[in-house]
Amino acid sequence: MPNYVLNPSIETSKHQLKISLKKAQKLSTSMAREISEHSIDFLLSAIFVRICTTGRTILMMAPNDNSITSIWDYASLGTLLRNIMDALNSFLYLADRSLSTEEKDCHFWLFSLHDAVTRQKIFEFRGVKDMAEDCKIRAEEMRELLCNNSIFQVLEEKKQKHYLKGADAFLLSKEQIIAICILRLDFKNYSHRN
Repeated sequence: MPNYVLNPSIETSKHQLKISLKKAQKLSTSMAREISEHSIDFLLSAIFVRICTTGRTILMMAPNDNSITSIWDYASLGTLLRNIMDALNSFLYLADRSLSTEEKDCHFWLFSLHDAVTRQKIFEFRGVKDMAEDCKIRAEEMRELLCNNSIFQVLEEKKQKHYLKGADAFLLSKEQIIAICILRLDFKNYSHRN
């Protein structure tokens, strides 16, 4: 292949993305009237929308030619793709249907603690004290809920202290989440439909 033409698999990838977005839209439409049973369901909905809208942005912004000068556009789109990968990892972690209510609560509260601590730091940096204080209060609420959660209580004390800092959103590493999800039938079965 000449060095002035990008790999033809780019067109195939764009086509696959278009098909995936149509499947996502179909799924979203079919589930639109479902009532959330747990706070985690609302969060999953928001993450799903983030994945879909970012995918749509990639599709719309991707160059229509395969010239080597388009490589800069594709490099920029790689940043958006990373955003999708991180969101998908969060989605897979939170969407495990085999979790008990106590496990879902633990996952949700840890995720929410991480979010509150992150937002608090941003608002403090920007000098928005009232918003930073709101996030600090939210973080304390999440810590209290976690400390009373039976799943969280069985973790080693060292791990509990670490997680209560709010630095991590997950009890598992990204690699562990991916490995577990590869085996999950709920995702395998849906990906093979239509």
